Amino acid sequence: MQLPIISKIFKDVHNNRITLVVKGLEECYDISHVAWFDLKVKFKDSWKRYKYHLYTTLIVGNNPGDVKVSPAPEFSIREDWLKFVDYCNSEKFMAKSKRNKKIWANLIAPCILGRASMSITRHKLVRHTYVEHTQL
Repeated sequence: MQLPIISKIFKDVHNNRITLVVKGLEECYDISHVAWFDLKVKFKDSWKRYKYHLYTTLIVGNNPGDVKVSPAPEFSIREDWLKFVDYCNSEKFMAKSKRNKKIWANLIAPCILGRASMSITRHKLVRHTYVEHTQL
C-alpha cells in the first residue's frame, strides 16, 4: 500500500514511500547488506509486475463499471484503485497499449532471452530466417 498504483511511472513514487517499505522489510529481514539502488530496482520491477497483474487479471475484458463496483484488490487503497481503473480505460492509455502491442509483435529477437545465450539466440534466428525463406 506504500507504493501507489496510480503513479504512471516509478520515478513519480516519492522516496518517502520507498523508505516506508524499506523500514517494513527491515523489521522482518536483514537487508543491511543490500544497496539502496538495488532495492529501488527490485521495488520498481515488483511494482510494475503488480500493476500489470492487476490490469490483465481484473481490468482487461471486463466492464469498467463492474470493476469499479467490485472491492479493491489486496494492498490497494480504494481511491487509488478507482483512479487506476479510470486510467487503464482512458483513450490515451488504450492508444499507448495498442501501439506497444504492435511494436512488441514486430520484434525479431526477444529482449528477454531468459537463460539462452546470445549465440543460441543467433542460431535460432538464423534457423527461423532460413525456414521462412525456404517456405517462400
